[in-house]
Amino acid sequence: MMASLKLPNLIILGVTKAGTTSVFAALAEHSDICGSSTKETYVLTPARFGGVVELEQYSKVFSHFGSEKYLMESTPSYFYGSSTIADVIATQLPGAKLLLVLREPAERCYSLFRFNQSRHQLPTEMTFAEYLGQCRLLGERPEQSRDLHPYRGLTGGRYSHYIEPWLGSFTNSGLRVAFFDDLRRDPTAFLRGTLEWLNLSQDARIQIPTENRTTLARNSKLQSLALKLNSRLERPFRQHPAVKVRLRGAYYALNRQRPSDAKCLADNSLLDELRLEFHDSNAATADSLMRYGVTNLPSWLCV
Repeated sequence: MMASLKLPNLIILGVTKAGTTSVFAALAEHSDICGSSTKETYVLTPARFGGVVELEQYSKVFSHFGSEKYLMESTPSYFYGSSTIADVIATQLPGAKLLLVLREPAERCYSLFRFNQSRHQLPTEMTFAEYLGQCRLLGERPEQSRDLHPYRGLTGGRYSHYIEPWLGSFTNSGLRVAFFDDLRRDPTAFLRGTLEWLNLSQDARIQIPTENRTTLARNSKLQSLALKLNSRLERPFRQHPAVKVRLRGAYYALNRQRPSDAKCLADNSLLDELRLEFHDSNAATADSLMRYGVTNLPSWLCV
């Protein structure tokens, strides 16, 4: 039965708020890549919480598969399953290629905070300082409970806690470690390098779009409506990305909220403190990556 299933052989496994939605959208435009109809499938997530993985679920998101070389999905929280999900992929999806994109953890924490506010998963009146206080109060509990996923700002940035099993289970040809810094600085080069790693032809027509932008809304009711429509229309939006780009631009112009200068200054001060807090984890992550053979590290890992 396994042989007849449509199983992914290309997985963008992490991390959250590191541009994975944009990378997924771009790669899905390639003629040799079939992107899942729903970007985040969560098929492997039950393993992280002691549940049973049902690979048959992949058939639903790859029903449109033709003859492409790669079947791709992207669930960025897989990374945090560490050895548990790494073992599932190694045994149940042998030969699958994995793309891991890392982002400076303090910046990622702030992006996650604002993103969850924009999705009404955190109180819109909550300050960044209050959010960090709650994350610290919860400790490691967010990584052990699906219900606490909005509070993974701190735990999710300690990459050294999760990365070793991935580096130990897959070769360089099977696991590509990339950085959000490079994606933001030169999206074209990032895409070119990824396609080279996949041994696929270059396609100048494909560009990495700006997806999943963290944007707070002026009108919460309008935001709730927009979120519902985006969820319901994800499949057609994947088939017609240009339509989504136009609609999103119009919506941001109508309902985007810009933070005050005072709030930005306060948040930036907290970010500086956070960078010190992540120092030891960053140093351990850098050491692991260099032993794996990744030497072109961004500045936040050169500690």
